[in-house]
Amino acid sequence: MAGKEIAKRGAEEAEKAGIKAVGTAVAPEAGPIVNAVAESKPLRKILEWILLIFASIPALIIGLAIAAAIALIMIFGKPGFMGRPGLGGNPNDSPFDCNVEYPTSADEQKMAAYIDSIIPSGSPLNGLGKNFVSTAKAGNKNPLFIAHFAQKESSWGTAGIARSGTNNPFGRTATASQPHVEINGRLWYKFNSWEAAVDAEGPYLKAVYQDQGLHTIQGIINKYCPPSECDTQTYIAETRAFISTNTQKANGAFGSDPCVTVNLAGAGGPHSGSMTSQPKPANP
Repeated sequence: MAGKEIAKRGAEEAEKAGIKAVGTAVAPEAGPIVNAVAESKPLRKILEWILLIFASIPALIIGLAIAAAIALIMIFGKPGFMGRPGLGGNPNDSPFDCNVEYPTSADEQKMAAYIDSIIPSGSPLNGLGKNFVSTAKAGNKNPLFIAHFAQKESSWGTAGIARSGTNNPFGRTATASQPHVEINGRLWYKFNSWEAAVDAEGPYLKAVYQDQGLHTIQGIINKYCPPSECDTQTYIAETRAFISTNTQKANGAFGSDPCVTVNLAGAGGPHSGSMTSQPKPANP
């Protein structure tokens, strides 16, 4: 015990001497104050904490820089990095847009029931809520994202080319080798039934958009409904508004609002016609 006490006192004396030496060298005129600090144990402790804080600032800055770098990599990184899909460098695919991936924590039956509730009477899509959910799951897309295409492009299958023998509520075009109906010089994909059209939409969106590096509303709609064909920005705003509004109305059936951080101002305005004039590939 005596040896430890002697060592402790020796350390204290060395600490005092160090404080006096540094203080005198830095501010000779403050000698009395430096001596008072050196001789007071509480003041020495305060000085130690101050020095510790200043010493930790560089480490804090480095830590924040590393965290920021990881965050940027998570946003713009390659597919699979830390579980986040990459955006492929597409300038139209904003990493800050609504997340339109399938809500895995949501209730499938409740989602299907809600979609059935918003499909108007007289629509040939009545009762296909479960199909919207299953096709969305197959394509890793929010069911409301797909439902909005049917509402937007054909008023739920009641308008436009959807009623011209195509069973096509999504405005999909076709190549000459695909099943089609020609209307006003354009080829429109022809489905055997409304169920078949809905069942094909999710995998189609995945193959043509997600697998090509497009993951967000902005990225997909810029290709789905390009500025050369329609008012793309209005279409984007309407899609965000449809998903956000119906997510909130559904009381949790679709989980949390994926567009909660997106400014929905400016949404609205009519749009009709096809989503793109470019022929699209057959269903995967």
